Amino acid sequence: MRVAAEGKLERTLRLARGLLWRAVPLLLTAAVVALLLSQVSVAAIARLLAGASLPWLVWGALLLLGSNVCRAFRLAALFAARPAAVSRLFGVACALSMFNNALPARSGEVTFLYMMRELIGVPVGEAGAVLVVARIFDYLAVATLFVSSALLSLSSLRAQALWATLAVAAFLLLTVAALALLPWVGQAMLGWLQRVCELSLAQPNGRAALLGPLVRVAESATRALTITRSLPTYGLTALWLLLAWSGTFGWFWAFLTATGVHAGPQEVVVGATFAVLSKAMPFLSIGGFGAHEAGWTVGFMLVGFDKELAIASGFAVNILTMVTSFVFGSVAVLTLFWFRRHRRSASDTAARLVCLRTRISSREALAWARRAVISPSSSFSWVSSA
Repeated sequence: MRVAAEGKLERTLRLARGLLWRAVPLLLTAAVVALLLSQVSVAAIARLLAGASLPWLVWGALLLLGSNVCRAFRLAALFAARPAAVSRLFGVACALSMFNNALPARSGEVTFLYMMRELIGVPVGEAGAVLVVARIFDYLAVATLFVSSALLSLSSLRAQALWATLAVAAFLLLTVAALALLPWVGQAMLGWLQRVCELSLAQPNGRAALLGPLVRVAESATRALTITRSLPTYGLTALWLLLAWSGTFGWFWAFLTATGVHAGPQEVVVGATFAVLSKAMPFLSIGGFGAHEAGWTVGFMLVGFDKELAIASGFAVNILTMVTSFVFGSVAVLTLFWFRRHRRSASDTAARLVCLRTRISSREALAWARRAVISPSSSFSWVSSA
């Protein structure tokens, strides 16, 4: 009786912890958004959205699409050893953008592993390694564009911008170092996992059965890191990501201009970088709300915006970005899974045709054997005529 009660209590506590973990993103998002909205009226955000210019919205949507095209070519460069159609990689890039906007704590990255395995046929370890390299190059491209724009417009920025520029420049150097050391780090992690697995084989606790798949994933990831570590691959990846992030800051600028808030391209790069970096962190928020607006506010206050305009424009641009990425991402997901279903039905049809031909061949061979037993001379003439 007591054991049953303790088991029930443990299940209740586990359920409560699960519910609390799911509620944390909502609560944290609500707290940050409430704090920001207390500094600006919702009507100000609504006015910016209601007065948005349609031509600038179209330009922003086109730049968002162009940015995802560049990300697709980035993936093609990193997966050069496993060629895949750029059109499918473009669909994966659009879908990943939507999921990262909608899911909390950057958990949209998990959908990339799933889509690459199910739709492209890339193992989880290899896809995870490529994702890590891609994210490092993301930070490298963002930091490069930020430092360049900040140095070009340093005279018009506030005094605090100099320290922010130096901090991002230091982050840029750390990113380059991490990229250079990544293959060796992967090899060291693989060796550690293999040793742990060997030690667990002697213990009948089932731990080795769990570590075996991890070792295989780590081996795949280490091979991928070694393959991608080449100057041509890194050069193509950096080029496509510089273009992709230029497009990202371009759609921020287009959406900001659409709402009637005017700023120069260099100011948008400097201000939006803080939103990009805060949104890239595993911050527990949903739809990027809270993290994006907080970073956007800090960045655009550095370039001279007042606090109310920085907060209102941050919400407006984020809402426009979410709506656009949701439209393109939904179409991409539906298209990718339609092609997957179509490809499976085509392969099933081909398999049935092969099976049918095999049955026909088997029947012909059986008929020949029967004729050979009944009349050897007739079977010989049948083979000669065939």
